[in-house]
Amino acid sequence: MRVIEDPERGSVAVLILGFTAIAMALIVAGIDVSKVFLAERALSSAADAAAVDAAQGVDTDRIYDGPDLRCGESLPLDSARAAAMARESIQERSPDLAQAFRRLDPPDTTVTGRTVTVAMRGEVQVPFGRILTFL
Repeated sequence: MRVIEDPERGSVAVLILGFTAIAMALIVAGIDVSKVFLAERALSSAADAAAVDAAQGVDTDRIYDGPDLRCGESLPLDSARAAAMARESIQERSPDLAQAFRRLDPPDTTVTGRTVTVAMRGEVQVPFGRILTFL
C-alpha cells in the first residue's frame, strides 16, 4: 500500500509559530508602552504637586510691607522661593520616580506674575527596550 504525502503537511505549525511570534511582539510592545504611559502620568503628577507647593512661595516682603496689595487680590509670588519649594517637592517624590526613570532632570520652574509652571523631563527605563530594537 502506497501513502500519498500531503504537500501542505506541517503548514499549520508554521502558522502557529508565526502567530505566536506576532503575539509575543505585541505583548512586549504593550508592556513597554504601558510603562512609558504610567511613567508619564507619575511625572505629570509630580510636576502638578510641585507647582501646587511652589504656589505657596509667596513674597512675604510685598505682603507685609507693600502698600499696593489689596484685600481679595492674588498673592504675589517670590520666584526664587517658588523654585526652591518646587525642587524640594520633587526631591520628596524622587524615590518613587527613580523606580520608573533611568534619568530625571531637575524641574524647570517658571513664575510669571501669579502663575507657577513646573516642567519636568526624564528618561524612562523600559523593560523590553533592547528586545524591541532587534525587531
